[in-house]
Amino acid sequence: MTGQLRIIAGKWARRKLPLAVAAAQGITRPTSDRAREALFSALGSEVEDARVLDLFAGSGALGIEALSRGAQSATFVERDESCIGQLKVNLKKLEGLAQATCVATSAFSWIKKSGAEPFDIIFVDPPYETELPQEFWEATERRLAP
Repeated sequence: MTGQLRIIAGKWARRKLPLAVAAAQGITRPTSDRAREALFSALGSEVEDARVLDLFAGSGALGIEALSRGAQSATFVERDESCIGQLKVNLKKLEGLAQATCVATSAFSWIKKSGAEPFDIIFVDPPYETELPQEFWEATERRLAP
């Protein structure tokens, strides 16, 4: 493992968590602190009590930040098993595992086949240069709560 993920705000603010081997190998990259700050500033209080879906979760930076800021639950979908393993370790360390579901599979496959549970916020942060088909976006939109 190499590198760390820093939680910006909320109940776990300033905590640093180790990243999975995939981050060191460039397979995944955590969403930057600056991007997360801007995103969560824009979302404001919408995160509190939200059901969050973090597709292409990688390090889980977006979902963990949401849980730290008061989200009710977070589902993390990431195909790299080392990332899912490290994510579970990190959530356990934060005592946030009970609020989380971690799924090791393709985000596209999962969004097409998963149940009807709606989410209040869906984060989609795929690897660079990933082209997602219209079918993916339609399936994702169907999972958003009204």
